[in-house]
Amino acid sequence: MVNIEQISIDEILQPDEDQRIILLPQNYELTNNKEDLFFNEEIKTVSKMFSLNSLDNFIIKFDGEEIDSYIAQKSGEIILPSIFVSSLILTENPQLVSVALGVISNYATTLLKGIPKRNQTVEFKIINKNSKTKKLSKIEYKGNIEGISELAKVVKELNK
Repeated sequence: MVNIEQISIDEILQPDEDQRIILLPQNYELTNNKEDLFFNEEIKTVSKMFSLNSLDNFIIKFDGEEIDSYIAQKSGEIILPSIFVSSLILTENPQLVSVALGVISNYATTLLKGIPKRNQTVEFKIINKNSKTKKLSKIEYKGNIEGISELAKVVKELNK
C-alpha cells in the first residue's frame, strides 16, 4: 500500500541539505517540537549500509546536534527509518533514489529471513521536497519487500 499526501513541516525542522538522502526521526512529520522526535533503532544500521554502498547520507541534526532518543520495536513488522529526498537529488543523480531503495530492500530481506513471505511486512516513509514548488509530500509504504523498488517511480512522478 502506498499513500501520498501533502504535508507541512515547521521550517526550523526542515533539512537544508538538498543533495543528500537524509535519515529522519520516525515521527518527523507529526510534531514541530524537536524534543518530541525519536529515531527507530534501525537508523544507525541503515546509515552504515548507505555509506557502504557509497550513498552520501546523514542523520538529521537540529542546532548542530543529533537526536539521542531511540525506540526499539517488538513486533513482526519491520519499521524502517524515514528518509528525506529532494527533487534536486533526482536532477543531479537520478539513480540515487533507486540505489537507496535497493539498500533498504536488501536490509529488510536480511531482517525478515526465515519468515514466510506472506507474513513479511515492511513499513517506512519518504518525505519528498519538490525544490521548484517547495512543497513537501509524505509517501507512506506498507507492504512486501518486492514493492519497495516501485517507490522510485512514485518519487520521480511527484517531482515532474
